[in-house]
Amino acid sequence: MNTLCVYVEFILKNKLSKIKMKQRLYWVDMVKSVAIFLVILLHLHIAPLLTDILLLFVNNLFFMVSGYLYKHVSFRNELKKSSSSLLLPLIIYLCGISLLYVLNGGRDIAFFQNICVLNFTNIVGLFAPICPLWFIVSLFSMRIGSLLLPPPFLTFISILIIIFFGHCAKDINYYMFFTTLLCYPSFALGILLKRIDLFEKINIRLHNKTVICFILLILLVVVFYWGITNGHVDMVQCKYGSSLFFFYIITNSISFIVMLFCSLLFRENIKIITTISNGTLLVLAVHYCFISAAERLCTFETPLSRFWLGCCILFICYWAIILCERFMPIMLGKIKIKL
Repeated sequence: MNTLCVYVEFILKNKLSKIKMKQRLYWVDMVKSVAIFLVILLHLHIAPLLTDILLLFVNNLFFMVSGYLYKHVSFRNELKKSSSSLLLPLIIYLCGISLLYVLNGGRDIAFFQNICVLNFTNIVGLFAPICPLWFIVSLFSMRIGSLLLPPPFLTFISILIIIFFGHCAKDINYYMFFTTLLCYPSFALGILLKRIDLFEKINIRLHNKTVICFILLILLVVVFYWGITNGHVDMVQCKYGSSLFFFYIITNSISFIVMLFCSLLFRENIKIITTISNGTLLVLAVHYCFISAAERLCTFETPLSRFWLGCCILFICYWAIILCERFMPIMLGKIKIKL
């Protein structure tokens, strides 16, 4: 009897696992994997034009897809989820990379002062490898903020604050407050896109995907050109070019096109992509440390050599993700905590 119960339980778990796998949006895994690779290329500074193009959208693409995956739950449950998946890993990575700063001879008190208030805007010039962690701070704030205020209202408030007080960001961007507000509309748009299920509706109605993808590529080039002419963008420094209105149109258009492109072409499970998607938090946190270490060991003068360095870093991170999935899921934000 006990053997039969165990067998039935095994069959049920297996079926539930298959159902969950079918419900997974593999094209979202592709978006996250592409986005994290673009973040690596951004920090490699392969070419000035490429850097400017990536700065236009890569951070907002991450926030948009994060909004798309966001699920409205109770405040208590969200606090538990965000604390285990974002806050706890953030503390671990902050401590680890700060230790790396000290071991490299860093002694500037300003570094530790800004770490205490999570002001990565002022840390960029002191120790750049720690700066990608600002994304985790902003995402945590967005998830909690979306429970306290309706996303449309919070978007409106965010834009107003950026318009009137955005110039203060460089001096008082504590807890990445201004950067979070600047990026929040992309997160809110991701929530809206999921609510209306736009990508799935487009996939059902479209038949000639090749033509649509070609049109999307042309639109992408046009919006890239428009973005470059709008001026320099840097989320950490709260710089959005000459026009905030055009910035939002440009960054969200590019992010939407990239997500639509992936939803049209990548609907099947690709194991390596799924693995990288599961570990984007780890890649985000450590990739700049690998870049810094590699540049100390060798010189990478040509764009091609820097591109291959980016590929190698992602490859190393891939195996690190596999190890963390088995032995240290907390590094991927995959551990649950009780409140």
